[in-house]
Amino acid sequence: MSVEKGVASTDDLLVDSDAMRITAIGKVDVGKNVIDAKIGIHPLVTLDTVLSHVPIAGYILTGKDQSLCLLSL
Repeated sequence: MSVEKGVASTDDLLVDSDAMRITAIGKVDVGKNVIDAKIGIHPLVTLDTVLSHVPIAGYILTGKDQSLCLLSL
């Protein structure tokens, strides 16, 4: 992450916890109050982990990526 002339930018922001995973790339211009970014939110990480370990039903619910719910903004 870098900040230059009031603009924060990142190519690889990752916030990772047991409960949620958030990734982002883009820029935030604080002076102009503008956000130009792509954000991915993966809530329910713990639930995904539990479900993915259930034979057959886990794969049906979470798929190949082992993710029940993923949001892309």
